[in-house]
Amino acid sequence: MTRSCIRPRGVAYHGGMDGTAEDRLTRIADAVELLTRRLADVGPRFLSVQGAATRASLSTDSIRRLVESGRLTALRPVRGKVLIDARELDALILSSTGRVRNGRGHGGGR
Repeated sequence: MTRSCIRPRGVAYHGGMDGTAEDRLTRIADAVELLTRRLADVGPRFLSVQGAATRASLSTDSIRRLVESGRLTALRPVRGKVLIDARELDALILSSTGRVRNGRGHGGGR
């Protein structure tokens, strides 16, 4: 039986691990740290459009565009009230693979 050890960031390990295993352990430790922070960040599960915009540092128009494009689900529990699932919003942000553009969206070089 082998034992593995996940070390906190900043703690030196002087074992016989190769770089790939070390990288994997670091990624696992980072994921555990992220999940721990998320669990500690207890807040409302559902957000208004304004609340979702604030949480994601986006405009309300951007949140509405994400809903209209189908990338984010809008829940309408009562007439006139739109709610966004905070977990879905977090997952959307974390799964984004868009590259940061240079300049103001002109593809750089202008």
